Formats: sequence, structure tokens, C-alpha cells
Amino acid sequence: QFTTLLSFAVLPVVVALVSQQLALLIDRPKFIFIFGLGTVILIVFFSYMLGMGHLGSPKMGLKGLGLAIPIAASFECLCWILLISFHPQFRNFPFRKKLLSIKSSEIADILRIGLPLGIKQIIAINGVIWAFTLILGKIGTIDLAVFQVLLALFTIFAAIPNGVSRVVAIKVGKQLGALRLAVARQYSNASFLIACAVTVLIGLLMLFAPHQLIGLLLTPINHEEQQVFQMAVTLLRFSGVAILATALMIIGYSVLAGFKDTLFTLIAEVGCFWGISLPRANSGL
Repeated sequence: QFTTLLSFAVLPVVVALVSQQLALLIDRPKFIFIFGLGTVILIVFFSYMLGMGHLGSPKMGLKGLGLAIPIAASFECLCWILLISFHPQFRNFPFRKKLLSIKSSEIADILRIGLPLGIKQIIAINGVIWAFTLILGKIGTIDLAVFQVLLALFTIFAAIPNGVSRVVAIKVGKQLGALRLAVARQYSNASFLIACAVTVLIGLLMLFAPHQLIGLLLTPINHEEQQVFQMAVTLLRFSGVAILATALMIIGYSVLAGFKDTLFTLIAEVGCFWGISLPRANSGL
């Protein structure tokens, strides 16, 4: 029942994701932040009300949580539809007139660029995380807990490079479409400099303040949690070196996406993670 309810959020989420790219196209990322924050607040509110049975609502438990996400996602979808319908900068986008006159070549071009990105997300990112979780589960719960703590920190630290990467893909694509190769190159260089500056700072924090960073997520109160804390601190120092390479990789892949090359990113990530990382990790068991 939870999965069935959750499936109603798929269409609103897809509409929101596409609309976010349109907001970046007109240089209005603030709407992504505002609508995203509102969605998170609504998810928390409806989860509290429906899942826990507060504010006069019956206690629905997991079904309530499954219902909260589609409600919040539908709200965000509605906000995007209203924005695109009435914002003056979208008047030059003939959505309604040309919606049914899309050429097959345009659809093929979108699929050629988008499918490798989707496959990469499933196989090379989510698939690797699931595989590492299973491998660590064989070793023990402490190692699995360490992995989850480090994964949470990496997700936080990668937020800025991920945001920059979304912008640079749009910017590079726009400049290439206008045949301004020099400007596209400038945007690419600027994004790499931002990624380097941010991740060098993050890397220094990982190297010299790992206890404080891990302490943001975990306060050990027993022997097992103390083991998790110490192991996470040790591994975080090694991760301080890897975060720079990760950020440069994220930016580089987005620059290539601006050049309509996403197949290389799929081959590179699948080859590196499934061909090198996972076999090496599994061989240590």
C-alpha cells in the first residue's frame, strides 16, 4: 500500500524536475529553492498529521507517510505549472502551440542524451550504493553504519558541485546553440574553479576537523557507536582527498552534457565503479 500511494508522486516529481531545468534556463534558480523548501515543509507537516494521527487526522502509520509525499509533490507541481503559465519570461516559450508538433528527430535527440544519464543514475550511482551496502552488510553492522554516516556527509558536501553542474550544463548548451564556443569554454572553466575552491575547503575540513564533522551526525553514547565514530573519523580523512576528484568529475560530466555527450559519462562510471571499485571491495571479504 505504501508503494502504491508513493507511485502517485511519480508524475508530479517528473513535471517538477523538468520545470526546474526551465527555471535554470531563464536564470531563476530561486524558484527551485522556494518550491523545494515548501515541498519539504509540506512532507514533514502531512507526515506528522497523517502518519502520527495529529490535528484531528486518523493515525495512518506508514500509509500516511506514503500519502504525504504525493500531496506535497502535487503542490510543487501545481506551483510550477502556475509559474510557467504566468511568469513573463516564459511568454517566449510556445509550450501550448508546439506541444503536438514535436518532431521525431527532437524526441530522438532527447532520448540519445537523456537515456545514458538515466541509466548511469540507476546502475553507476544507485546500483553502486546498493551493492556497497550489501557488501558491508556481510562484514557487519558497524561497517554498514560507518558507510551510511560517510554517505550522508558526502551527499551534503556534493550539494554545491551538483548545483553548479546543473547550471553549467544549461549555460554551455545555450552558448553552443548560439555558436559562442569561447563563452561556453569560459563557463566551463569558471565551474571547474568554483568546484576546486569549494572542495579544497571541504577537503581541508575533512582532513583537520573530522571529529567535528562526524559529530554533526553522530554523538556516541555506547561502545558500538564509539567504534562507528572512530572508524568514520579515520575514513573521513582519506575521503578528504577523494572529494576534490568527485567534484571535478561531477562538473566535467555536466560540461560534456552541455556538449550533448552523455555516453562517455555512462561508460566511465560503469567501468570505474563496477569494473574496479566493486570487485576490489568484494575481493576483500
